[in-house]
Amino acid sequence: MCGIAGFVSNHEWQQPSDSSWLDSISREIEQSVAAQNWENFSKPLKHMLDRFDQLMSFGIHMQLVEQSPALQKCRQLAETLEKALKGIESVMELSGRSDFLEQRAEETRDLLWQIKHELLNNVERTVNLLPDDVRSSAPQRATHFVAWAIEQVMENLDRLEVRGRDSAGISIQCTVLTDTVLPFVSGPYAGDQNKVKRTVESMFSGDGRFVCTFIYKVANLVGRLGDNTAGLRDAIRNDTDLWNIASLTDQVNIIAHTRWASNGIISISNCHPADGVLCGKEHQATVRDAAAQFVLNGDVDNYKTLVEQVVTCRGYQIESSITTDAKILPVLYRLGTDWRQEPDSRFAEVINTCDGSLAIAMQHPLHPENLFLAQKGSGQSLFLGKVEDGLILASEVYGLAARTRQSYALSGTERGGTLVTVSVENRDNGIGAGRFLDDGSPFMLSAEPIYIHSRDIFRGSFNHYFEKEIHDAPSSVRKTIKDKYRKTANRIDFEMDGRGSFNRLLSRLRDPGLPLIRRIQVIGQGTASVAAKGVAYLIERALAKTRVTVGSCKASEMSGFLSEEPLADMLLIAISQSGTTTDTNRTVDVAGAQGAWIHAIVNRRNSPLVSKSNSHLYTSDGRDVEMAVASTKAFYSQIAAGKLTALLLAQEFGSMPEEDIFQEILELERLPLEIEWVLKQTDFIRDCAEKYGPSSRNWALVGNGPNKIAADEIRIKLSELCYKSIPCDYTEDKKHIDLSTEPLTLVVANDLPDRLVQDTAKEVAIFKAHNGKPIVLAAKGEGRFNSYAERVIEVPTMDAGLAFVPATVAGHLWGFHAARAIDSRADELRQVRSLLTEFLEQPESWNLASLRSRMNKILALIASEEMNAALPASSVAGLAAYMARLDPLTQSGEYVREEIENGILILNKAIEELTRPVDTIRHQAKTVTVGISRPLELLPRLITKALDKLAALPDQIREQDRRILRLVSPMISQIIGGMHYKIVKTIDGAPVGLAGSAPWIQAMEKFGFCSGRSSRYDTPRAIGGSKRTTLRMERLIWNSGSDGQENLLLLPLFNEELGDCTGILLFHLDFVPQASVKQKLAVLQGMGNRYHDFIERLEELSSPADLEDVLEKISPRDLILAPVEKVLGPMTIPHVKVLT
Repeated sequence: MCGIAGFVSNHEWQQPSDSSWLDSISREIEQSVAAQNWENFSKPLKHMLDRFDQLMSFGIHMQLVEQSPALQKCRQLAETLEKALKGIESVMELSGRSDFLEQRAEETRDLLWQIKHELLNNVERTVNLLPDDVRSSAPQRATHFVAWAIEQVMENLDRLEVRGRDSAGISIQCTVLTDTVLPFVSGPYAGDQNKVKRTVESMFSGDGRFVCTFIYKVANLVGRLGDNTAGLRDAIRNDTDLWNIASLTDQVNIIAHTRWASNGIISISNCHPADGVLCGKEHQATVRDAAAQFVLNGDVDNYKTLVEQVVTCRGYQIESSITTDAKILPVLYRLGTDWRQEPDSRFAEVINTCDGSLAIAMQHPLHPENLFLAQKGSGQSLFLGKVEDGLILASEVYGLAARTRQSYALSGTERGGTLVTVSVENRDNGIGAGRFLDDGSPFMLSAEPIYIHSRDIFRGSFNHYFEKEIHDAPSSVRKTIKDKYRKTANRIDFEMDGRGSFNRLLSRLRDPGLPLIRRIQVIGQGTASVAAKGVAYLIERALAKTRVTVGSCKASEMSGFLSEEPLADMLLIAISQSGTTTDTNRTVDVAGAQGAWIHAIVNRRNSPLVSKSNSHLYTSDGRDVEMAVASTKAFYSQIAAGKLTALLLAQEFGSMPEEDIFQEILELERLPLEIEWVLKQTDFIRDCAEKYGPSSRNWALVGNGPNKIAADEIRIKLSELCYKSIPCDYTEDKKHIDLSTEPLTLVVANDLPDRLVQDTAKEVAIFKAHNGKPIVLAAKGEGRFNSYAERVIEVPTMDAGLAFVPATVAGHLWGFHAARAIDSRADELRQVRSLLTEFLEQPESWNLASLRSRMNKILALIASEEMNAALPASSVAGLAAYMARLDPLTQSGEYVREEIENGILILNKAIEELTRPVDTIRHQAKTVTVGISRPLELLPRLITKALDKLAALPDQIREQDRRILRLVSPMISQIIGGMHYKIVKTIDGAPVGLAGSAPWIQAMEKFGFCSGRSSRYDTPRAIGGSKRTTLRMERLIWNSGSDGQENLLLLPLFNEELGDCTGILLFHLDFVPQASVKQKLAVLQGMGNRYHDFIERLEELSSPADLEDVLEKISPRDLILAPVEKVLGPMTIPHVKVLT
């Protein structure tokens, strides 16, 4: 859980900047806003968004610093955008929402935030990095550029600190065009300033350049977010030598790292970046490589073996205070590779030699225009972004969001990992080709859009994203239900326009040509699977007077045990926060291919789940980013979306009176207020969590009825935040299972009929009688639990089946504060570890009395049961044994050092057991994109051969299309030709096929009948005709050409990871002359609506014949391609027996 950030500059910053485009676009925006013409407003707004990289360039920044007219123009533009936002929102209030206006409002918010916070406010943040004397003098371009470059990396590091913050470091490499030694840089030296270690390395690169590297490191065992970067900024600001060099700088190269220690103690010596400096014996051939700086995310699993084989056995040494595994990387680069080889080959050899899951960056003073990057194994990531002034680097994509709208991801899970050497030697900021580490073969990095903006990840005044996000919950729920219905005369109308409305679902429910919905299944994984339980409960409650069966299950369970029966009468509601959950998406593929209507409740627009669904409803506004791994506001919003869906279904099925639906909508609108009421009880909930959480070894959750839904969800959050395996049972069942563990039991009992309250109170009394510690979540004002519960946490009462939601909020808050309380119990251990580290680095400070006093305090805390929740017996025994070994220690000698090192190892283990980082969770990712595969329908050889000829992959074809291809293939005698149309997004660097217009395509690969034949798409152009239909329908299309005589199949291809359509295949087919009735029936039923068209057409006719006889007379070609009226028109059939 570490973070990597970086920036390498080109020379664009030295060029005069042209901001005339800003003037012209701003004028267009102002004119459109003044006229309230939102159609016209969209054009300059888009032009401004397309200029994102130029807007965020140093050239614009410098104009703002120089107080040029651009400064007033940006301020005025921000004011205009605020007016535009108010204007658009006013129109939507008066005239109703639309996708067009919602999109403009969101783009306006993004641009407004970017200009105010990331452009204008960034000027102040950057200037504050400069020393006072530089700030007060006339702006000097090179100095300001260095400050601007450092600040953008530091802000990146600020965002990444949630990944770990016990130490941080930055290496600032400035290149000066000179052959003369600069008088204020005499050579390598180091010093400390306010607990920040500063090292300077300088050398001539041999080509007329002088490269000077300033490295700053800070370690903070117990610190808040921002403490480390504040310390680094202070040291940088006060470094006169740096700013002297900055004024002469031609180019900069910066890497930075924030660390969560796993190998090696927390100390400045173990802080990254790590250099290749050796202790004692020197390796002369690679002396100039000693200044190369490495940063590492992950662990080098064979670190100790490499130190023994490459360093110790050859007579070399690493400074004894450096125990981080990152140190082996630069040392291995020096001693374990051939110094005569090219640097990227040596770097690749280093990565190949190391075992583990790794993300690594190297900065080398002899190659200041390059960054050397590698990723290996799973669990670590690196992302690159191109900007006007160079290339930026981050280990999380959100680290790039403030500076660019596209990212290039390194993926190291296949073929041994990947390596990329980036260079800014050319104007294009070439990322270039990467290399697979197993054989060195090249691959191209592809650009992917960044869907979040920096405003999405702004933490505000909260110390944890989890805390911020739970306080965002009322707003998220309001956004979820906003504009999804209108109230008219005590009636709810769900027919609304705008993004994520119910219209498509309503069309399915009302379509007389499709089977009635008789089954509703709700699925998800993890927290979303608990939301699925909650949504199913609400739907079942709403449809109680119908014969519709309602159920919920894990997505993986459904697809694992699903029969092959048709699911045309099923509404499958798939819930996912990210829309990328593999288990859920694969189940959607399988069920959708069998005819189920897929309705998604999802937070992320443009996600794969949205593209796989027939209809969808967004939680919040479809872009309500959660940074904390443990989900909060998404769960509440999923329930709100599910409640809306339940009431819509009740209205469509007529199972609830209109006045009841109206009242339940009013209750749903009250939900955000009740969540806010719970949040105001934070102090009471915190006190309860701090008192009982750390001291209780065994925990449990119970609930009954809908309370069990809340209990299940609270159990997940407690497990995630507090690292505990916690059972969750029905309240009445607990006494039959594990009272022997005497657990701390959270009893969810707020949503109970009055007749059950006393019975539940009896269960709580049983828990108490058996030495348990029951904490009850009860309805406000309910006093029947007071005699038996350790504490009663009150939650609001709610109707409409929603009472379990406020209880869940209270449970989430309890888990958050319990995790923080457990983590705080490690503070004393962290202080002792800091003391031992000081003894190691400064032996003269050794103080046995102080150490014994601190250790006694730790043992007293353990004895008071304050660490019962997390500290295992092995760690307690280790601490006690260490305390016993302190008695014979003297105040000097090697024996003391060995025991200090042993003590640090023992403390490390205990601290790791107690550490609860909250926002990041051990072994767990925010989005899990691995999971079930549920083997795809195998494509016939006839199809796969044709795909090969057109350079298309089988997994680009969606499940529903694969199923039809498998059914139809026996009727295809041959594929006589094909063509691959690829979607084109840019031509000569200019974007085409913009939002709201037809996409552009270009004919690429061809074979057979199509070879040598010209196409109007041989050059890119806007898509039209049946190809456009294919793209719109997002499924295969059969077509007989303009004259009705051709046999054409159009097949869309998708990037399943992003959900985007990437192209269309066109096949020219020959059909077999005859096929069996059984084959024909299977094909017809597999074609969905066409089957129903046949049946309905036959039912309207009047001559006798069985469907069997009808199918026998139809050729395979006509069955698939000919219009139904043409095929059945000559027949007169009075009675038809439908085959099933």
